[in-house]
Amino acid sequence: MTGTPSESKRRHVPPVERILTPCAQADRFLDDDKKAFSQGLSEVIETIVFPDGIKRTLLTKKIRFEDARNEAFILCIGRDITKLKEVENELTKANTELEEFAYRTSHDLRSPLVSSIGLLDYIEQEIPRDHERLNKSVGIVKKSLVGLDTLVADIL
Repeated sequence: MTGTPSESKRRHVPPVERILTPCAQADRFLDDDKKAFSQGLSEVIETIVFPDGIKRTLLTKKIRFEDARNEAFILCIGRDITKLKEVENELTKANTELEEFAYRTSHDLRSPLVSSIGLLDYIEQEIPRDHERLNKSVGIVKKSLVGLDTLVADIL
């Protein structure tokens, strides 16, 4: 290993000011520290741009503690949840696509059913009352279509 001890440390554990760049991120971290000190807890999910340009999503919890001399300090626990957020985003997208598919499918299936029921209503009005057998048959078909329409609406 070459270099001074401080250079060696810098290579393995980046100094805080390098992690907190750009300044906007540093300001947000400081605000979270202040919140943890004043309220006892700070919990944030945020996307951080690291010095090498890689973006990571972190769940950061900061908790205020006091030592035996009643001096306050905070403990920060950060967890990389980048993969979890990616999966969550994929599931949200898939769910949206599924809802759109269900809506289109419902419309595509119900439209001809509703039209057929409407046509049967018209036919019922045109059939003379004394055609009992024909009226009964139209009623059976209409009842089946209404049941199918209800089923499609309930499923989708």
